[in-house]
Amino acid sequence: NMKTFVSRGSITISPEMKTIIAGSAIQITMGYPDVYFSHFRTIIIYPDVYYSKLTKHYHNGEVNQLGVIVLSWKNFMEGFRDPRDGVNLGYHEMAHALKLQDMIENDDYSFLDRDTMSTFEKEAFKEMQKVKSNPEETFFFREYSAANLSEFFAVAIENFIERPNEFKTYNCNLYLLLAKILNFDLLELSPYTT
Repeated sequence: NMKTFVSRGSITISPEMKTIIAGSAIQITMGYPDVYFSHFRTIIIYPDVYYSKLTKHYHNGEVNQLGVIVLSWKNFMEGFRDPRDGVNLGYHEMAHALKLQDMIENDDYSFLDRDTMSTFEKEAFKEMQKVKSNPEETFFFREYSAANLSEFFAVAIENFIERPNEFKTYNCNLYLLLAKILNFDLLELSPYTT
């Protein structure tokens, strides 16, 4: 109810859609109960991929500094079909929003610990180098994670939420840094870890 939802194309926005989108934001901000993405006032929903006049490319989603989150509903929902594959557009775009929310002066900015973020980025850079040096090899993080540090952060959050056990096993240090950044650890919250 704090956001303006705008439909593009042939999509009608329902209360359920708003709830699912809000849920994806809440899942990554549960460690910060007072963070409401106040900078982001508008959420635009397209039925499918959309063409951006700004980038001159087709997109599944994006977050911009003007306070807008844009989502392809089809791709957003596909992210929830397999909750263990580490690919989720909702978490991905909300991760970008979280990082921008922390950087842009607003009602709730500068909440992420700078030292921890710096250490995380050094570890992230090592992972990105692995992916870049052997793109045909299968790594824990998909190829898109090597695009830049912002994309790595978003992909890491997707995996943190959807594959916490595997993530911690793959790179415990990186996992624990992200848990510290997000201010929660899913493996410590649930008594059903394996």
